[in-house]
Amino acid sequence: MVQDCCRNTLNNCMDSDQAYNAYMAQRAQLDEWIQRHPMFAHDLRRIKNHIDKLMSQRDNALVLYRQSKKQVYLEQANTLLLQAQNHLKTFSKLELLASLSKR
Repeated sequence: MVQDCCRNTLNNCMDSDQAYNAYMAQRAQLDEWIQRHPMFAHDLRRIKNHIDKLMSQRDNALVLYRQSKKQVYLEQANTLLLQAQNHLKTFSKLELLASLSKR
């Protein structure tokens, strides 16, 4: 039973690492968009700040998980990472420019 719990935690950590690497790649894309499209820099920075707040909440959840070893905090951290990732994914280059130019 304990080994199954450890395996699940290890699998969650590995999935979380892969998701975090994917997030960082997408985050770098956001920085490139700011440089390529200075006209939309303010809007892109607002999106970036929102995502940074989500990641800060994720970091806090990971600290609580580390302190208490409660699975709830790890699940919360993974959920926040997925929310940040989904928020980034919704803004592909063309969709972003189309949505921002409507203002």
